[in-house]
Formats: sequence, C-alpha cells, structure tokens
Amino acid sequence: MSTYRIRAHDGRDYGPVDLEGIARWAREGRLVGGTLVERDNSGRFEPASGIAEIAAILSQLGLLGAPTPAPSAGPGPSPYAQPASVPAPSAFAPSAMPPLRPRSDANLTAGRCFGRAWELLDGTILAQWIVFWLISIFTGPILLILHGPLLLGLCRSALRRVDGEPVKFDDMFSGFDRFGEALIAYLLFWVTTTIGILLCIVPGVFMAVRWWDWAFAMADRPQRAGLDALRDSWEITGQHFGSLLVLGLVAWLFNILGILLCFVGVFPAMALCALASAVAYRELVPKGAAAANA
Repeated sequence: MSTYRIRAHDGRDYGPVDLEGIARWAREGRLVGGTLVERDNSGRFEPASGIAEIAAILSQLGLLGAPTPAPSAGPGPSPYAQPASVPAPSAFAPSAMPPLRPRSDANLTAGRCFGRAWELLDGTILAQWIVFWLISIFTGPILLILHGPLLLGLCRSALRRVDGEPVKFDDMFSGFDRFGEALIAYLLFWVTTTIGILLCIVPGVFMAVRWWDWAFAMADRPQRAGLDALRDSWEITGQHFGSLLVLGLVAWLFNILGILLCFVGVFPAMALCALASAVAYRELVPKGAAAANA
C-alpha cells in the first residue's frame, strides 16, 4: 500500500498517510490540486493533480482546480490549521451542513470503551494531560479562557490516537487555530451545565451528557461552524443517553480513584477517560462519516 507525505502551505511536511488519509485531508480542505505530494518516500514532490489516484479523489470532490495556498511567512501553524484558500467557518453563523447522525448499534459499554482506551494509552497522551493539569494550576481563572482551545487540541489528539494516526505532544495546542469557536462552545457548555447543576443536579447532568461530544465533533468536522459542534453533539448523544451517562459515571469514578491514589493517579485517569470518550465518539460516528455527512 502506498504512503504519501504532503508539503503544506506552511512549508512543513506532514505524513506519511495512506490514501484514505489523503482523502480525508482533501475533504477537510488541507489538500488541493496544487498541493505538493511525495509518494512512497521517493524524495520527489509533485502536484497532487499529477498523481492519478489522488487526482481521482480531488476530481470527485471538485478540487482539481482549487488554488494552492500561499506559504506562511512566520513559524508554521498547527498541521490542523486550515489552508488560506478555505474560508474559516464563523463561530456565530450556523452552517448549512446537516447535523451528524450516530450509529444506532454503537457499542458504548464501559468495558469496551475503557478497555480499548487502556490499550491506546501512551506516554504522549499522558504527558499532554499532565501539562494540561499544570496549566490549570498555574493559570487559575485564566484557564476558563484557555480551556476550550486546549480541550479541542486534547480531543483531536485522542481521536487521532483512536484512528491509528501519529500524535505529537504539541498537538494538544492545535485547538488554538479555532480559538474563538472553541472558547464560545466551551463557555456555553460550562455555563449551561453549571447553572443546571446549581438549580438541580438532574438538568446539569442531562446537559453535560448531551453536549459531551462538542470538542470531538469540532475536531472531526472542521468545515462546520463552531456553534454547530454543540448541535452535532446533541444529535449524536440523543439515542444513547443512558449508555453515555453510565460511561460518564465510570469516568467520574476513575478520576476520584486517581485523586485517592496519592493524587498523582489523576493524570493517567484523565488521559484514560479522554481516550475512552474518543472511543465512544468513534463508535457513534465512524471514521469518515463526519465528512460524508458534510
């Protein structure tokens, strides 16, 4: 099976990925006809439109004539940053794209999700959550502003790990490419669930479960506007509320147990819960389904 590496608009090389990964990047606007692509570590980069199998994908998506994004002048942004030729979605304007539709037969048992999460837990994901915790200690109230973008980056990392893609430590900061959208989505999530819990625990728990997947939805479907991530989460979780509630309770117990284990146990507990949530999301929305619904 061939592998590919692209030279992005920021001048950096990303990959290797298989043809499915190339198709996903094209659907997300990260690759167009003029993007330089290296095949099978040949050392030779050529336009994507000149590689038959990639040209076929671009033709289906109507991207063969799309202009190549101009290289950026300073340090390269995150590999998740959208190319300059793709307009960034508005955090306020709802997208015309339809909401996500979850699988009805998703296996969301705690044993399945946490078992798979344990297999995927590695040093990179763990280090990300340790740094997140340290940031939360030293930034205090400022974390309320940083929390949304950081959560988006952490959820991107967890989802990439579940999808079998390489994860780098600095991927945890990739959510800052959609800072405003992630901030607004997180604040709405935090305010509604907090008010719900203060008024009565049941409404708060209900909102927390229904908007559970906002960051995963935003990570999985970058073409959507920021507020649509909450709408997507609402659609995804509706049919599986009971299973996700149980999963959330198990995650809460893991975190409590981590605190009791000399407190340091909270780091692997948080990383494990994030991966379990990513496994659950991918059960609800199989890889590629988000783009297919776009």
